[in-house]
Amino acid sequence: MTKKVLAYACILSLLVCAPGFQREKGPDRAVVEKGIEIKLKQYRERKEKECQDKALERALVVADSLMATRALIIKNDTINRPPRAIKPVKPEFAPIPDSIAVEPILKKE
Repeated sequence: MTKKVLAYACILSLLVCAPGFQREKGPDRAVVEKGIEIKLKQYRERKEKECQDKALERALVVADSLMATRALIIKNDTINRPPRAIKPVKPEFAPIPDSIAVEPILKKE
């Protein structure tokens, strides 16, 4: 009987001491999950912002090229100004005969 009591005492002492030999617990699971959620949220927000910036940059390039193309089409589509007119030929006038003789204003003595 002493062997049985000794065996029971050993088993009982192992059961009582066993929880003390367990590894220490890490951080609480809920805290870890909350930290992971925060990190995932920050990652998603960062990626969405990068994606929006990239899409905006591409849209600006497309808009600029469309505006440049439209400007070229409008420039080529407008009517050019007419060419300069040709100068008319200068008419020749016949000299009018002088009826009055030209005399010097100051006479030499």
